[in-house]
Amino acid sequence: MSIKIFLMNFLIIVVAILSLRKIVLRFKPKGIYLKKENKEIAKVGGIVLLLSILIFWRFFNPYLFLSLIFIFLLGFIDDLKELKVWQKFLGELIIALIFMLTSGTTTEIIFFPKSINFIITLIWILGITNAFNLLDIQDGLATGVGFLVSLAFLYLAHFTKNLLAEQISLLLSSSLLGILIFNFPPAKIYLGDSGSLSLGYLFSILAISLSYAQASHEMAIFSPVFILGFPIFDTIFVSLRRLSKGKSIFKKSDDHFILCLIKSGKKDKALFICYFLSLLFILLGILFTRLNNVFSLILIILFLNLLYRISSKLSEG
Repeated sequence: MSIKIFLMNFLIIVVAILSLRKIVLRFKPKGIYLKKENKEIAKVGGIVLLLSILIFWRFFNPYLFLSLIFIFLLGFIDDLKELKVWQKFLGELIIALIFMLTSGTTTEIIFFPKSINFIITLIWILGITNAFNLLDIQDGLATGVGFLVSLAFLYLAHFTKNLLAEQISLLLSSSLLGILIFNFPPAKIYLGDSGSLSLGYLFSILAISLSYAQASHEMAIFSPVFILGFPIFDTIFVSLRRLSKGKSIFKKSDDHFILCLIKSGKKDKALFICYFLSLLFILLGILFTRLNNVFSLILIILFLNLLYRISSKLSEG
């Protein structure tokens, strides 16, 4: 049944992309059509992602389903007419708050009271939503990383017998695989803000819906942080570089990790280096659910040291 749904959704995504791209290239609607370096690109990734969610709406609880529609609309408006940073953030904040208050969804970290868990959840949703929005800076990056993340959540959901999370992860993985085919360099379509915001928002909710830690595996609390580690790392990387140059972290620049790799002479390998790092993040996140606390801590220290060395080398370049 799972394979049937995967293939069915994959075919829906591919057919929808081919049809919508043809329409966009013909009528060239502002905000959805883009011409870049003699290439015609349609920002339809978010639209087909929403189409998949609408068709398989039974996989989502009503609160998540409605909030996803609103986050898509916010991103779609941003595609049509670029919103100011505060306008987009305010929209995300309102959507996240309404979802949390109506559904009662929060993290359940036993070390903290409900009020702190509420704040952590809000920061998490906003952070991951914007991290994926920022990550969509290069052909194939956000979709490829998203595909790997969706597979990780699919595995964990199956392992923990979380049927709802498993269905959503399955849907996401097939959707992203279909989108990646057309978004891989040279891209024929883009996710657009409607796609990257929807993707980040859904991943943020999916991450906190799963169980990770057992009684003797407290370090597993870091599992979702590492599974979504590459978008988080890129956000921190670009923010620190912008601040070090006296720039606003909200202003667009070429300081993203993958763009720094390209500038350092690794143009042909940059995307795959990012995929590899994302895979390392994900594998560590999964391992934390199985390893004891000491080994988990050692791995975190070693991996953070590796990231620091890579980042420092790129900064020197």
